[in-house]
This record gives sequence, C-alpha cells and structure tokens, in this order.
Amino acid sequence: MNKIGFCTGFATIPLWGINDLLIKRVVQANFDYIVFPLMSIMELNEDKYGKLLALIENLDINTPVMCNLFPSFINFLQGPSGYSFI
Repeated sequence: MNKIGFCTGFATIPLWGINDLLIKRVVQANFDYIVFPLMSIMELNEDKYGKLLALIENLDINTPVMCNLFPSFINFLQGPSGYSFI
C-alpha cells in the first residue's frame, strides 16, 4: 500500500522552519507521515526538541524519513574560493 507524506521544508515562512500549526494541519489533512528538514531539527535546543517530539507523539503521526541532511551553515552555491559548486 502506498503512503503519502508531507515535506514541511518549503511550506514554512521562513523556509525550513518547524511550525506547530503546520504539523497539526498535516495531520488534519490525513497524510500518512510528515517529513522534517534534518538541518532544522539539528538547530533545535533540547527544550524545543522535546516539545516537538511530544507534539508528534500526541498527534500520532509518523516521521520515518527526513530531508535536507546537510547542516544549514554549509553554503552550496559559492564556496570560500568563489567557485560555484552547483
């Protein structure tokens, strides 16, 4: 059986944010799982991470995958040498 997930990265302002209301709306829309940018999760402090985990558990939605597995401080468009990487 196919499952449909919702990637939150492009759905927040600013991009890559973690938004409680969006998470609730994803659940209300009956998506099977939610996808968070790992780079955004990495930047949460322990308190914010704990609150996010509690929200996900309370809403009973799965998070089996993540996107954006690179840290947010990496500049992919132009490195220190000035050469374009993409």
